[in-house]
Amino acid sequence: MIFRRSRIISGQKCVVIIFAFTAGGVVCGLAVTQDPKDFAVMVEPGYAINCHGEEIFICEPLGCKLNANISVGYVSLSFCEMAAATIAGSPEFARVEEGVSIQFGTQPPEGTVILARMKRVRKRWTLDRGFRTKMATLQMRRS
Repeated sequence: MIFRRSRIISGQKCVVIIFAFTAGGVVCGLAVTQDPKDFAVMVEPGYAINCHGEEIFICEPLGCKLNANISVGYVSLSFCEMAAATIAGSPEFARVEEGVSIQFGTQPPEGTVILARMKRVRKRWTLDRGFRTKMATLQMRRS
């Protein structure tokens, strides 16, 4: 379970609301559309939580090329961390930047959020309209 805490202060009263995402998946947004060039997809801005509780934010559309050598593939997102900004005169990194990686393949990597399934029919990619993206479930409790 992934917990997020918010405090709402109104006058003298403080209310704590605990948001509990009981499963990973898409929270909002992240619609997948085909690029007019047909060999790519675009993922719209949105928010997801993976099965490890890591948050995935996309603030602007991202593109992904589709592999022409397979007949069915999955578009998925991964949380990733990258070392950034080394300390002067040292091989150590001063910060870690969080990011997102978009993948397309026959099997999505473990721990990713699967957004869409694509099918190749008559040398063209199409979105599988029967595929349903897993949505994160939310429970709220006041304390």
